[in-house]
Amino acid sequence: MRLSFFLLVASLLALATAFQECDSFTTCETCANGTNWMGVNCNWCVPTNSCVHYLITTCILHRRVGFSYNCPRSLPNDVVYDESFARDKVYPLVAEAYSEDSNSRHKALNCHFKEVIMGNVYETPCDFFARTSCYAYTAILPTEKAIVVSFRGTQGIEQFLEQGVNFFVTKFMTKFSPTGGRIYDYYYEAFYGLWDSGLKKDLANYTKQYADYEVWSVGHSLGGGLASLTAAAVVGYNLHPKDKVKMISFGQPRIGDMSFAAGYDRVVPFSFRIINRNDPVPSIPVLQPLGSPLPGPFHHRHLVWYPDGMDDGDEYVINHMAEDRSGYSAQIIHNVVDHTLDKYFTSRTTPNC
Repeated sequence: MRLSFFLLVASLLALATAFQECDSFTTCETCANGTNWMGVNCNWCVPTNSCVHYLITTCILHRRVGFSYNCPRSLPNDVVYDESFARDKVYPLVAEAYSEDSNSRHKALNCHFKEVIMGNVYETPCDFFARTSCYAYTAILPTEKAIVVSFRGTQGIEQFLEQGVNFFVTKFMTKFSPTGGRIYDYYYEAFYGLWDSGLKKDLANYTKQYADYEVWSVGHSLGGGLASLTAAAVVGYNLHPKDKVKMISFGQPRIGDMSFAAGYDRVVPFSFRIINRNDPVPSIPVLQPLGSPLPGPFHHRHLVWYPDGMDDGDEYVINHMAEDRSGYSAQIIHNVVDHTLDKYFTSRTTPNC
């Protein structure tokens, strides 16, 4: 009896020690990478800024961080979200990627900007079967000192389903050298199809000719994912310094794994993924369940979420985590209408355009 009691007490003490050892980690990064002596993972509790045991804690699951990459981080000092920039400058550039008439595009952009110099257009098959195409255009904005590359989003149900097959059925990914990590095959093929069709050559020429200009890489939906890859490639392939590259996307899906996301953040610090209310596309492919040993698909930073819509004056939240399960990622009910481009920045201020 005494021996059994002693063993029980010893077991409880060992268990208590195991739980307490996570307390020794004082930062999110060390905590999320840490385990106790029993090999059980530690999690960072965001509300209390403390390290907790994964299995026994009062910290609710969706307020915990299990991977150091996802630890809350403030924006770099030189990276600032400017709503007027996104609404009045980026939005028109994104919208014109859906125009099929180069002349009307030039006219529309000259209404928003002045002295616009149109570059080339790029259209290539998005996938192996060449059933659908991906599209982009380039332009020079002398008044903004910007080189623009803008990507069209998903066109039609067939293209949406093609991406879905890669996201949910095959799940194949390929290494992406500008950042490290892996991206979905559909995006790999689509990006390099456009990149090798003349986009790389043109951007290399533009960045030499306009060396003091910024590169703005922008897009909606599928185009947002391609804009991210292009921004990373411009820096990763040494075409332009990272402090002169900006990426803004609307309704972008997850396009790669956590290693890709971490590498992306290093090469493209000025990056904002804007999400309108309950847009479903940024929620796919789905996150792995919290506590899974595999991180699965993961967004890069930085998320700007408009939870109530994007009418004039609507509030937004800038997330300091790449994936915040208490914010947009906690949404269960989505509305496909929120994904349409005209629901993004419904009140645009450039007159007569």
